[in-house]
Amino acid sequence: MRLKQECIRDVLLGLEEELDYRQSMDREELLSLDRLSSHSAEDSLYTVSKLREAGFLNVNYYLGGNFRIFGITYEGHQFLENIRDPEIWAKTKSAAGKVGGASIHVIGEIALSYVRQTLGLN
Repeated sequence: MRLKQECIRDVLLGLEEELDYRQSMDREELLSLDRLSSHSAEDSLYTVSKLREAGFLNVNYYLGGNFRIFGITYEGHQFLENIRDPEIWAKTKSAAGKVGGASIHVIGEIALSYVRQTLGLN
């Protein structure tokens, strides 16, 4: 199974938009997010699993395959802030595509370099 960059971004943005402080979201609520409508359920669920492994989401899994998302971690928010802007996101995807793809952390570093460049910090 392949981890898809657009799905990563859409899961994080969708959770940020819909998940309030001290609120949680289960599997079915996640899959009903408008932002994820262009992704398969399998891609969305796989992405949540990998974002949890990467330390970007607080998620508890339960028997039967259900889970509850309790929020985006600080590291997840930092990543999201760097990929939020559509122009920076497009440049980041283009740069990662030159080598056939990149890990979540490398994508974050690429995006951060474009943010710094935009702010004149390079």
